[in-house]
Amino acid sequence: MNTSLCRLELAYRGVTKNQPIIQKCELLLLNLYLFYKYNPLKRAILKSYFESLGEPPIVPRRVGGTRWQPHTKKALEHLLKGYKAIVQHLEQLQGSGEEKMVGSAKARNFLKALKDKRLVMWLHFLLDIVNCLSDVSLVIQANNCTVSDVWLELKSAKQSIASYIAYGEEFVEELVSLASPALEAAGSVPDKVMAEWVRLKNKLYSK
Repeated sequence: MNTSLCRLELAYRGVTKNQPIIQKCELLLLNLYLFYKYNPLKRAILKSYFESLGEPPIVPRRVGGTRWQPHTKKALEHLLKGYKAIVQHLEQLQGSGEEKMVGSAKARNFLKALKDKRLVMWLHFLLDIVNCLSDVSLVIQANNCTVSDVWLELKSAKQSIASYIAYGEEFVEELVSLASPALEAAGSVPDKVMAEWVRLKNKLYSK
Protein backbone atom coordinates (compact mmCIF):
# COMPACT_ATOMS: atom_id res chain seq x y z
CA MET A 1 0.00 0.00 0.00
CA ASN A 2 3.02 2.31 0.32
CA THR A 3 3.11 2.43 -3.48
CA SER A 4 -0.49 3.66 -3.49
CA LEU A 5 0.40 6.45 -1.07
CA CYS A 6 3.30 7.50 -3.30
CA ARG A 7 1.06 7.51 -6.36
CA LEU A 8 -1.51 9.57 -4.47
CA GLU A 9 1.12 12.20 -3.69
CA LEU A 10 2.45 12.13 -7.27
CA ALA A 11 -1.09 12.66 -8.59
CA TYR A 12 -1.55 15.69 -6.34
CA ARG A 13 1.85 17.10 -7.27
CA GLY A 14 1.23 16.48 -10.94
CA VAL A 15 -1.95 18.56 -10.85
CA THR A 16 -0.59 21.41 -8.72
CA LYS A 17 2.98 21.86 -9.95
CA ASN A 18 2.01 23.91 -13.03
CA GLN A 19 -0.65 26.01 -11.31
CA PRO A 20 0.93 29.36 -10.28
CA ILE A 21 -1.86 30.22 -7.83
CA ILE A 22 -1.44 26.91 -5.99
CA GLN A 23 2.33 27.34 -5.91
CA LYS A 24 1.75 30.82 -4.49
CA CYS A 25 -0.49 29.37 -1.76
CA GLU A 26 2.08 26.75 -0.79
CA LEU A 27 4.91 29.31 -0.79
CA LEU A 28 2.87 31.57 1.48
CA LEU A 29 2.30 28.68 3.90
CA LEU A 30 6.01 27.86 3.98
CA ASN A 31 7.18 31.45 4.41
CA LEU A 32 4.68 32.20 7.17
CA TYR A 33 5.88 29.10 9.01
CA LEU A 34 9.51 30.24 8.74
CA PHE A 35 8.56 33.82 9.66
CA TYR A 36 7.30 32.71 13.07
CA LYS A 37 9.36 29.58 13.72
CA TYR A 38 12.72 31.20 14.40
CA ASN A 39 11.55 34.21 16.43
CA PRO A 40 10.09 33.59 19.90
CA LEU A 41 9.08 37.26 20.20
CA LYS A 42 6.89 37.12 17.09
CA ARG A 43 5.28 33.90 18.27
CA ALA A 44 4.58 35.36 21.70
CA ILE A 45 3.02 38.50 20.23
CA LEU A 46 0.93 36.44 17.82
CA LYS A 47 -0.35 34.31 20.70
CA SER A 48 -1.38 37.47 22.55
CA TYR A 49 -3.59 38.41 19.58
CA PHE A 50 -5.32 35.04 19.79
CA GLU A 51 -5.90 35.58 23.50
CA SER A 52 -7.39 39.03 22.86
CA LEU A 53 -9.83 37.41 20.43
CA GLY A 54 -10.70 34.68 22.93
CA GLU A 55 -9.34 31.99 20.63
CA PRO A 56 -6.87 29.18 21.37
CA PRO A 57 -3.39 30.23 20.18
CA ILE A 58 -2.03 28.45 17.12
CA VAL A 59 0.96 29.29 14.94
CA PRO A 60 1.60 28.62 11.24
CA ARG A 61 2.68 25.04 10.65
CA ARG A 62 5.20 23.43 8.37
CA VAL A 63 4.05 22.43 4.89
CA GLY A 64 5.57 19.70 2.71
CA GLY A 65 8.21 17.20 3.74
CA THR A 66 7.97 13.42 3.75
CA ARG A 67 4.57 13.50 5.45
CA TRP A 68 3.23 15.96 2.88
CA GLN A 69 -0.48 15.26 3.33
CA PRO A 70 -0.85 15.74 7.12
CA HIS A 71 1.63 18.63 7.04
CA THR A 72 -0.24 20.41 4.26
CA LYS A 73 -3.60 19.82 5.94
CA LYS A 74 -2.38 21.15 9.30
CA ALA A 75 -0.71 24.15 7.66
CA LEU A 76 -3.92 25.10 5.83
CA GLU A 77 -6.10 24.55 8.90
CA HIS A 78 -3.86 26.65 11.16
CA LEU A 79 -3.68 29.53 8.70
CA LEU A 80 -7.42 29.62 8.00
CA LYS A 81 -8.45 29.16 11.65
CA GLY A 82 -5.92 31.73 12.79
CA TYR A 83 -6.51 34.10 9.88
CA LYS A 84 -7.94 37.00 11.90
CA ALA A 85 -5.21 36.99 14.58
CA ILE A 86 -2.41 36.59 12.03
CA VAL A 87 -3.72 39.48 9.93
CA GLN A 88 -4.07 41.70 13.00
CA HIS A 89 -0.50 40.94 14.06
CA LEU A 90 0.88 41.66 10.58
CA GLU A 91 -1.05 44.93 10.48
CA GLN A 92 0.43 45.92 13.83
CA LEU A 93 3.94 45.27 12.54
CA GLN A 94 3.49 47.91 9.83
CA GLY A 95 3.53 50.85 12.20
CA SER A 96 5.27 49.65 15.32
CA GLY A 97 8.65 50.51 16.74
CA GLU A 98 9.77 46.91 16.29
CA GLU A 99 9.70 47.14 12.48
CA LYS A 100 13.42 46.66 11.94
CA MET A 101 13.61 43.83 14.43
CA VAL A 102 10.82 41.67 13.05
CA GLY A 103 11.16 42.23 9.31
CA SER A 104 8.28 44.54 8.41
CA ALA A 105 8.90 44.15 4.68
CA LYS A 106 8.07 40.45 4.90
CA ALA A 107 5.07 41.20 7.10
CA ARG A 108 3.82 43.70 4.51
CA ASN A 109 4.09 41.12 1.73
CA PHE A 110 2.31 38.48 3.81
CA LEU A 111 -0.46 40.92 4.64
CA LYS A 112 -0.94 41.80 0.99
CA ALA A 113 -1.23 38.11 0.10
CA LEU A 114 -3.66 37.35 2.94
CA LYS A 115 -5.94 40.21 1.84
CA ASP A 116 -6.05 38.84 -1.70
CA LYS A 117 -9.56 37.35 -1.83
CA ARG A 118 -8.67 35.14 -4.78
CA LEU A 119 -5.74 33.60 -2.94
CA VAL A 120 -7.79 33.05 0.23
CA MET A 121 -10.48 31.34 -1.84
CA TRP A 122 -7.84 28.99 -3.24
CA LEU A 123 -6.55 28.24 0.26
CA HIS A 124 -10.05 27.05 1.19
CA PHE A 125 -10.31 25.07 -2.03
CA LEU A 126 -6.94 23.39 -1.36
CA LEU A 127 -8.07 22.41 2.13
CA ASP A 128 -11.18 20.76 0.66
CA ILE A 129 -9.00 18.81 -1.77
CA VAL A 130 -6.47 17.78 0.87
CA ASN A 131 -9.27 16.66 3.19
CA CYS A 132 -10.54 14.34 0.42
CA LEU A 133 -7.06 12.94 -0.13
CA SER A 134 -6.60 12.58 3.63
CA ASP A 135 -9.62 10.26 3.79
CA VAL A 136 -8.15 8.17 0.98
CA SER A 137 -4.77 8.09 2.72
CA LEU A 138 -6.31 6.85 5.98
CA VAL A 139 -8.09 4.01 4.19
CA ILE A 140 -4.89 2.99 2.38
CA GLN A 141 -2.97 2.91 5.67
CA ALA A 142 -5.55 0.83 7.54
CA ASN A 143 -4.18 -2.64 8.39
CA ASN A 144 -7.32 -4.41 7.26
CA CYS A 145 -8.04 -2.39 4.10
CA THR A 146 -8.80 -4.16 0.83
CA VAL A 147 -8.45 -3.10 -2.79
CA SER A 148 -12.22 -2.66 -2.84
CA ASP A 149 -12.04 -0.29 0.15
CA VAL A 150 -9.42 1.84 -1.58
CA TRP A 151 -11.34 1.88 -4.85
CA LEU A 152 -14.56 2.99 -3.15
CA GLU A 153 -12.75 5.76 -1.24
CA LEU A 154 -11.05 6.97 -4.42
CA LYS A 155 -14.40 7.02 -6.20
CA SER A 156 -15.92 9.03 -3.35
CA ALA A 157 -13.00 11.48 -3.38
CA LYS A 158 -13.29 11.97 -7.13
CA GLN A 159 -17.02 12.70 -6.81
CA SER A 160 -16.37 15.18 -4.02
CA ILE A 161 -13.67 16.98 -6.00
CA ALA A 162 -15.93 17.06 -9.05
CA SER A 163 -18.66 18.72 -6.95
CA TYR A 164 -16.19 21.34 -5.71
CA ILE A 165 -15.17 22.08 -9.30
CA ALA A 166 -18.79 22.27 -10.49
CA TYR A 167 -19.51 24.80 -7.75
CA GLY A 168 -16.33 26.62 -8.67
CA GLU A 169 -17.39 26.82 -12.32
CA GLU A 170 -20.62 28.60 -11.39
CA PHE A 171 -18.63 30.98 -9.20
CA VAL A 172 -16.05 31.66 -11.93
CA GLU A 173 -18.73 32.26 -14.59
CA GLU A 174 -20.52 34.77 -12.35
CA LEU A 175 -17.25 36.46 -11.41
CA VAL A 176 -16.15 36.77 -15.04
CA SER A 177 -19.54 38.19 -16.00
CA LEU A 178 -19.33 40.85 -13.28
CA ALA A 179 -15.70 41.69 -13.95
CA SER A 180 -15.79 41.66 -17.76
CA PRO A 181 -15.80 45.48 -18.20
CA ALA A 182 -12.80 45.85 -15.86
CA LEU A 183 -10.97 42.93 -17.50
CA GLU A 184 -11.49 44.36 -20.98
CA ALA A 185 -10.43 47.83 -19.86
CA ALA A 186 -7.23 46.31 -18.53
CA GLY A 187 -6.57 44.63 -21.87
CA SER A 188 -7.50 41.11 -20.70
CA VAL A 189 -9.75 38.67 -22.55
CA PRO A 190 -12.57 37.43 -20.24
CA ASP A 191 -13.10 34.25 -22.30
CA LYS A 192 -9.56 33.14 -21.47
CA VAL A 193 -10.49 32.94 -17.79
CA MET A 194 -13.00 30.19 -18.46
CA ALA A 195 -10.52 28.47 -20.78
CA GLU A 196 -7.97 28.34 -17.95
CA TRP A 197 -10.63 27.01 -15.58
CA VAL A 198 -11.54 24.25 -18.04
CA ARG A 199 -7.85 23.36 -18.37
CA LEU A 200 -7.54 22.98 -14.59
CA LYS A 201 -10.69 20.84 -14.46
CA ASN A 202 -9.35 18.53 -17.15
CA LYS A 203 -6.10 18.05 -15.22
CA LEU A 204 -8.01 17.13 -12.08
CA TYR A 205 -10.33 14.74 -13.90
CA SER A 206 -7.42 13.04 -15.67
CA LYS A 207 -6.03 12.01 -12.26
